[in-house]
Amino acid sequence: MSNGDALALVPASVDPTTFFTRNQIDLIKRQVAQNCSDDELQLFLYQCARTGLDPLSRQIYALERRERQGDQWVRRMSIQTGIDGLRLIAERTGRYAPGPETTFEYDAGAKLRKATAYIKKLTADSTWHTVSASAFWSEYVATTKDGSPTRIWKEKPHVMLGKCAESLALRRAFPAEMSGLYTGEEMDKANGPAEYDPPPARQPAKKASPPSPSSDVSERGLRINKLCKMKAPDGLGWTTVGARGWLKKRFGVDATNKLTDQQQRDAEVLLLARMDSEEAYHEHVALFAGQGRCNADPPPPPDEPGDELPEDDGP
Repeated sequence: MSNGDALALVPASVDPTTFFTRNQIDLIKRQVAQNCSDDELQLFLYQCARTGLDPLSRQIYALERRERQGDQWVRRMSIQTGIDGLRLIAERTGRYAPGPETTFEYDAGAKLRKATAYIKKLTADSTWHTVSASAFWSEYVATTKDGSPTRIWKEKPHVMLGKCAESLALRRAFPAEMSGLYTGEEMDKANGPAEYDPPPARQPAKKASPPSPSSDVSERGLRINKLCKMKAPDGLGWTTVGARGWLKKRFGVDATNKLTDQQQRDAEVLLLARMDSEEAYHEHVALFAGQGRCNADPPPPPDEPGDELPEDDGP
């Protein structure tokens, strides 16, 4: 990657650090894998080199998750990509072709129950085989705290479940190339409210106090300020006034030091998604809003953009 070319699939014996310059590794640490330990960063870099996906183009990214182990909650790094990333890995093998259209099954109440995806793989005997895999709605749907599907799963159930099924089929056909790599749609359920908000220790009943905001501008707060003013996909960055307006709209405050630690993490994820694409940004907004972690998008007026802030000449 240091020569600017796309990464090629590499054998496990290759040192992934030879694919990145020191400056690139530092940038990945700051912008793509912020909360990773040194060991987790090395694992992430290895996956980037092994799969040939570019972390600086957001083809692959590292997310922090919490999961229960016994009576305790522990932090885990989750390496994720989009469905196009898995297709790209398969395409580079020279042994992949899209299969028939995904099929869907429904229960007695006409509710979506299962999606089955199909891909084609060329085997060593020069024969094409169809590989299929099924994903069940109950196992993958992301839900809000009240148990209903999040907005993106409610509005696009076939698209979301179909991506999960296709991811399973791709990993089934190419396990060596895709082992340990999952799409965001597959992890939506695991990244639900319980994963981010572990229950507090049992204490005498009392009125809960709201989480305290950060007392000063943290390192993450500075990154949020920079991301607000960086170039968006349409070529526009926000001014200081625009950035404050975005914070007020999404989280109800006008400065990063008024965000809670969780809100700072969420704001950074949203802004990084915005750098990727408008679709990715609004999908993350819908997911977080469904979990009560930010304000949802209002219905956009006809023929007007949904979440862009106008430019201004203020400081």
